[in-house]
Amino acid sequence: MTDRDKALMRVQTYGFALTEATLFLDTHTTEKQALDYYHNAVKEYDAAVTNFITNFGPLQVTQVQSHDEWTWAAGCMPWEENCNVEL
Repeated sequence: MTDRDKALMRVQTYGFALTEATLFLDTHTTEKQALDYYHNAVKEYDAAVTNFITNFGPLQVTQVQSHDEWTWAAGCMPWEENCNVEL
């Protein structure tokens, strides 16, 4: 597994954790342990996304940092496999 694959897996793992936590919190709104889990998952997800963007480029088009040139398609698309291009 490449570094890019590992970084994307981390984003996906914490994204899944966030989805599960929010579904649980929808019906258990005052569960302190679930709220703590959610807040930790948000922190870890944000860190994973930032790490991926810094090292491999944006995951979503809204994360493109282009001023003089459109760079969304400059590297590998997030869904492409076997792509280990670092910025």
